[in-house]
Amino acid sequence: MKKAKGIWGILLCMALFLSACGGSTSSSSATSGRSDASSTGASTNSTSASAASADTSGGDGETLTFQYFAMTMEVEWLLQIEEALKELGETYNFELLTSDANYDINTQLSQIDTAITQGIDGAFLFIVDEGSATAAVDKFNAAGIPVIGETLKLQDGNGNNVAPYVELDAEAVGGECGTWIAENWENCGIEISDWSKVGVISNTQTTRQSDLSRSTGFENALKAGLPEIPEENYLIADNAAEANNNDAENSYNQVSAVLAA
Repeated sequence: MKKAKGIWGILLCMALFLSACGGSTSSSSATSGRSDASSTGASTNSTSASAASADTSGGDGETLTFQYFAMTMEVEWLLQIEEALKELGETYNFELLTSDANYDINTQLSQIDTAITQGIDGAFLFIVDEGSATAAVDKFNAAGIPVIGETLKLQDGNGNNVAPYVELDAEAVGGECGTWIAENWENCGIEISDWSKVGVISNTQTTRQSDLSRSTGFENALKAGLPEIPEENYLIADNAAEANNNDAENSYNQVSAVLAA
């Protein structure tokens, strides 16, 4: 039990660190992710205390093994998260393993099964499919392995939290991008004489809530900063229409199709 409590303390400390260093994590979502954490063995009121007093050696001096279950390792954000966790591992005496699901939820669930069999001590989970969060968390709970979500919510179909998570404030991130363009487009050597000929293509993935939130934040900020762009000139290139998992290729294909149309 001491080891389990120590692991929870470390994981919660890691989550707080990621929330602080991310800069654009949603404080309300991150808080709600922890507020229901009592069902998984932690609580909001004890989070800071647990993190501060975490038994970083797992109770008997051995190095713990945590695993980062990533949606993909092709995205810079996830590479930075992995690097941050590795650095924290040097401080908190844990080894970090990383799994790349390549956008495939079945692959990720299989990776979780394998990691549980191998006896990991804790998990960070960037769920591929938010609708499968319960299935993934249930696997960890059945094995008695603490898990904390990263970037996306870990909720059931009714919107109830099934494990703690640190959620990226994707809408705010998109908003910053839209604001930057509205404030700096003139410095990019662009001349616009007819705003009716200006179009905006939001390249997104409509099956991923974080992607949709970024697009929403971007468009809202851009519309506020550049109201001259006609509403009908805002278009969507939806990567969900593509069959493969290569976001760069999908983006090219979808944007090309929108331009052709």
